[in-house]
Amino acid sequence: MNQGLQLLHLLSDGESHDGKELANALGVNALELASILELMRADGFAIHSRDDCEYILGTPIEWLSEARIRSQLDRCAAECFVPIEILDSVDSTNRWLAQCQTPISPQSTVCLAEAQSQGRGRLGRSWFSPPASNLYLSIMWRFEAGSQALEGLSLAIGVAVAEACEGLGVQGIGLKWPNDLFSSEGKLGGILIEISRAADSCSEVPVCAIIGIGINVKMSAQQSHVLDQAVTDLHRLNRGPVSRNQLAAEVLNHTYQVLAGYTELGLRPYLERWQQRDVLCDKHVVTQGAGESLAGTARGIDQSGAYLLQTSSGVSKITAGSLRLSTEQ
Repeated sequence: MNQGLQLLHLLSDGESHDGKELANALGVNALELASILELMRADGFAIHSRDDCEYILGTPIEWLSEARIRSQLDRCAAECFVPIEILDSVDSTNRWLAQCQTPISPQSTVCLAEAQSQGRGRLGRSWFSPPASNLYLSIMWRFEAGSQALEGLSLAIGVAVAEACEGLGVQGIGLKWPNDLFSSEGKLGGILIEISRAADSCSEVPVCAIIGIGINVKMSAQQSHVLDQAVTDLHRLNRGPVSRNQLAAEVLNHTYQVLAGYTELGLRPYLERWQQRDVLCDKHVVTQGAGESLAGTARGIDQSGAYLLQTSSGVSKITAGSLRLSTEQ
């Protein structure tokens, strides 16, 4: 556990703590303690000092708990997701699962982390992952049908995550192709799916998919300011607190329903539900990160999950990269 998280654990009882005792517990001197305190305050944690020698945490922290998550799982999800690994800090929950030689469970493995040091998004982008603030969750799931049957999986997972959030009372969650959760106030979260199979395997060989899900639960003003785009969080959208443990359980419940039936049903049950949340539909957009840039009017997805772009020369199917709003209307 890194020292910042250690400090938060020590302070999360809500009691006042002597600075010397904190330093001793962390194995640091007074100057190093001051540096750790400054870093945690920069991450948005209200740590108050009294006479420069007593410290108290101004707002409570809800730590992730396997017991609390499991108590809110539906029966089938609870039977499938065993165990649920909770890490204090990791480079990336997706990478941690990828480094497992075999799934801990024959069907699936779940990993959550309080903090990530190298959280990842699509196209090599970084994912900002402050401690004890948001949800960083990855699922490894074994599919017997092979990678070809997984077209559009990230879109179906997007629907599941949006509906999980709305099940907690949060409204107005949209989806941006291919893997982002949005609201009118900014980006709320993202999904990163990575397929693991032998390099010489054909598309029909069983594969493991690692599904990474990141959701902003409560971002401080300091955390939001370091990002290069507008972001929002569930706390703001809900106008009140959202339990990370309850959110994790709802996300697992909803994603289980997708994963358990995807080989047989594919994207079909989620097509209309995704289209209803499409934040780009009928807007002028430009492709990014997929070779030659194309501009056109967004027309939603087809049955394979490709995005349809109405251009001056007809309808183009976009299968890679991402989309952004065009500055030229």
